Amino acid sequence: MKILIADDSHLMRERLCGLLMNMKASPIIEQAQDGREALEKLESFQPDAIILDIRMPGKNGIQVLEKIRNSQRASVTLVFTNYTYPQYRNKCLNLGADYFFDKSTEFENMLEKLEQLSSQAMCSEKCKADIP
Repeated sequence: MKILIADDSHLMRERLCGLLMNMKASPIIEQAQDGREALEKLESFQPDAIILDIRMPGKNGIQVLEKIRNSQRASVTLVFTNYTYPQYRNKCLNLGADYFFDKSTEFENMLEKLEQLSSQAMCSEKCKADIP
């Protein structure tokens, strides 16, 4: 599974990378420090999942979500933010975010969801390989 982490905090990106490398199927991880870099890496890296912060320099996470929706990209999008106000949650989900997690209280939930998505992807690939 290929995962793009888009967050302006270097410490958060590094922490997530370390934790994600402990998944059963080690993912391939790419990082972006702002919204503009995230959009560039979406094109070149083509991730299966995107972990997206809302507040970033350049383009913010909501602007990135708008671009993702307009591109019809099939990536699973997980918004992971400290800005969990209902209006942000609703806006992100309406723009096509698949999941919305609070950094301060739902860290484990987000990691569990990625593990689940990774397992589903592995099962799907195995099923395709088993078909003659």
